[in-house]
Amino acid sequence: MKELNERQARFVKKWEKKRKNKWKFIFLNGSLAWGLPVAVIGYLWQIGFHFSAFKWAQFTIMVLFFLIAGLGFGYWLFWRTDKLYKQYTDTED
Repeated sequence: MKELNERQARFVKKWEKKRKNKWKFIFLNGSLAWGLPVAVIGYLWQIGFHFSAFKWAQFTIMVLFFLIAGLGFGYWLFWRTDKLYKQYTDTED
């Protein structure tokens, strides 16, 4: 392992724990932390924040779409973060 500064060392220590639960990370950070808020805010924006125009069917479809899209975003986020971890630790596993 190369010499790491304090920030990099903290990152490596935290990521060593998080990377063991890949799919949990992808679901929490992709679907829940990104997909769900984007769906809710996007739908509210779409209806112009007029709650009288709220339709459960459209809202549900939008939430499901962004939850699934969030899995892709979460996977990309995991891959990018793990790539950085491997760069800092000089590993290729």
